Amino acid sequence: MYQERNAMVSMRSVIILAGGRSNRFGKDKGLVSLADKALIEHVYENVREVAKEVVVAISSKGQREVYSRFLDRCTFSIDEQHCKGPLSGLWSALKIVKAKKVAIVACDMPFVSGNLLNLFFELCTRQDAVIPRWPNGYIEALHAVYDSVNCLAATSTALDKGCRNLRSMISNLHRILYVSTEVIREIQPELTMFTNINSRRDLIVARRILAMQSLGQSQ
Repeated sequence: MYQERNAMVSMRSVIILAGGRSNRFGKDKGLVSLADKALIEHVYENVREVAKEVVVAISSKGQREVYSRFLDRCTFSIDEQHCKGPLSGLWSALKIVKAKKVAIVACDMPFVSGNLLNLFFELCTRQDAVIPRWPNGYIEALHAVYDSVNCLAATSTALDKGCRNLRSMISNLHRILYVSTEVIREIQPELTMFTNINSRRDLIVARRILAMQSLGQSQ
């Protein structure tokens, strides 16, 4: 059983997007502290058992130097197109991933769920993507699993058209399985895995979530 799971993990990759600008914080968002750890550390710890390969997409050599001090067993990809939005960073990372299927997550989502990503990897066998979707139609493109080859092609097409957002890439994919957040809620009612940190207020909420989780584990 262990060997079978290890074989599955070796066929997967994870990309953590960490090259974006963080104007609201005035610093690299991945380095924002939450419970004495950088946000990207929380993300990395939650995904490193999901796949054998973890690629951290960054914007500069300086960022790599800083991140490599506390992230081990991962590969860094530097945005070759010089910060043309999240798509350019994703394109550079997709070019070097080795696995057929890749989970794509953001550095500001400290509660990313390894269990949910494992499920998405299993569901993505014949799909271009498996993406969570809220009842209002909003999608969680950065807590999803993609076919790496088709995702790279879709990203290249979007960039060639001058597009920079993930939705433009997804519009170029053909076989997408959307998973309702109402179904995911049955696995984790609070849906904290979709919490992302965009402001100081979000950071306060994340601290409360961590406190609740710690309390639950101690009971």
